[in-house]
Amino acid sequence: AFAAAFLVPGTGEAEMGKLPDDRQILDLARKYSVSREVILRKYLDRGKVSQDYYDKMKRQWQDEWHSIDNNAPAKAKPKGGKPYLNKKAYLGSKYMRVAFAKYYAQQIDEYQLAIYLDTKIGQLSILEGYMSEQDQGKK
Repeated sequence: AFAAAFLVPGTGEAEMGKLPDDRQILDLARKYSVSREVILRKYLDRGKVSQDYYDKMKRQWQDEWHSIDNNAPAKAKPKGGKPYLNKKAYLGSKYMRVAFAKYYAQQIDEYQLAIYLDTKIGQLSILEGYMSEQDQGKK
């Protein structure tokens, strides 16, 4: 809900249409650089899809993600893992920047920020530092 409210604020009735199909959801997700779940949440919040439909699609997308990961060849799977890079890819850098901005503007506290970023409070500074390094590397 947080991501839908802050990252996709301008979606109007014409842009969203009546009932979403996978293509429309994916196109809007790409346009706003958010996940499909965030777009579908917008539809849910506006009463255009039911909670059951939202839950079903969320499970389906999670299952697709897990099946892709589990079907990868063993040698192609990384041994370590990059949790902060994964977090940034999953949440989106725009979402993370907005969350940190709300924190520094004292609109949310450290506990809420950790919830929004799905991390432990002690990991926030590491995550923020990693984001800054990644952003500087792109310039």
